[in-house]
Amino acid sequence: MTETFKKAKEAGRRLALMTDDERGEVLRSVADAIVDNKERLLRANAEDLAKMDRSNPLYDRLMLTDDRLEAIAADMRAVAGLPSPLGRTLTERTLENGLRLKKVSVPFGVIGMIYEARPNVTFDVFALCFKSGNACVLKGGRDADESNRAGVEVIHEVLRRYGVDTAAVTLLPATHEATAALLSAVGERNPQMAWNVNMGALNNSLEVARQHHCALFTPSSIGAFGPSSPKDKTPQDTIMQPTTIYGICKVTGELLGNYYHHKYGVDTRSVRFPGIISSVTLPGGGTTDYAVEIYYEAIRSGRFTCPVPGDVYMDMMYMLSL
Repeated sequence: MTETFKKAKEAGRRLALMTDDERGEVLRSVADAIVDNKERLLRANAEDLAKMDRSNPLYDRLMLTDDRLEAIAADMRAVAGLPSPLGRTLTERTLENGLRLKKVSVPFGVIGMIYEARPNVTFDVFALCFKSGNACVLKGGRDADESNRAGVEVIHEVLRRYGVDTAAVTLLPATHEATAALLSAVGERNPQMAWNVNMGALNNSLEVARQHHCALFTPSSIGAFGPSSPKDKTPQDTIMQPTTIYGICKVTGELLGNYYHHKYGVDTRSVRFPGIISSVTLPGGGTTDYAVEIYYEAIRSGRFTCPVPGDVYMDMMYMLSL
C-alpha cells in the first residue's frame, strides 16, 4: 500500500497547481459522464444488490436508480460552481515590529475516507476533495465494491481525457487488510497526532485514577513487541523495540502505568492481548481477523485468500474466553 499512498500524495501536489476553473471543468465533465454511463453504473450496482438480502437495512442505501444518478450528477455540478475554498485569507494581523502575518487556506494534500454500502459517497467525496485541490484514497464497503469500482472507472476516464493523474482518486481493495493499511498509514503519517490521542487519553485516565483513588485497567497489545523480540515462546519481559507509533504507544503506556503505580500507588494493571476474535462481532480489520473472515467469505463469495503466510503462527483469543 505504501506505493499507492505515495502516488496519491504526488497527485495531490499536482491538483493544488490547477486553477479553480480547471477543476470545475473536470467536475462538470465527470457529472456529464455519470449521466452518460447510467446503464453501466446501474449494471454494476445490480451485481452488488444481487448479493444482498432485500430485508437488509443497507439495501436501500446501496441501491442506485436513474433519479439517484441524476441527483449525484447535479450535486457534483453544484460543487463545481461553489466559490473556491483555496487561497482565502482566514486571519490577518500585524505584529508590533511591523511583521504582517496571514493565514491562508491551502489543500490538505490527501484525504482518506472509509465508508459503508453507499456508492454515492464515492462521487461525493471525489467532488469535494477535487474542488479543494486534494487527492482522495477511498475504502468502500465490500457490499458496494462493484458499484464503487464502476464509479471510479468513470471518473478515471474523464481524468485521463484532461491529462489529470488518476491517482487523484484511488479506490483501495474492499478488504479488511486495506482498511488496516489505511488507518496505519494515517497514524504513521501523523505520529504526533497518534501519540497525542493515545497517550493524552491514558495520561488523563491515570490522573483521574490518582485523584479519585480509582483502579484503572488499560488493555495493551502484542503490538508492544517489535521485530527484534524473540519469536519463539516470547517472554513477557524481553527486548521491546516496536517500529510503529502504535507499538511505541503501547510500550510507553505500560511504562506510564508502572510509574503511576510506584509513584502514587494507583492500582493500574494491563494485559497484552493477542488478536481477539468472535463469532458474533464482524471482522474489523485486525491482524487475526482472517480466522473469522474465512467463514464469512466462504458464504459470501466461496473463496478466501489468507494474508498470513502458511509458516507463520499467530496468537489469538476467542472473545468468550475473556
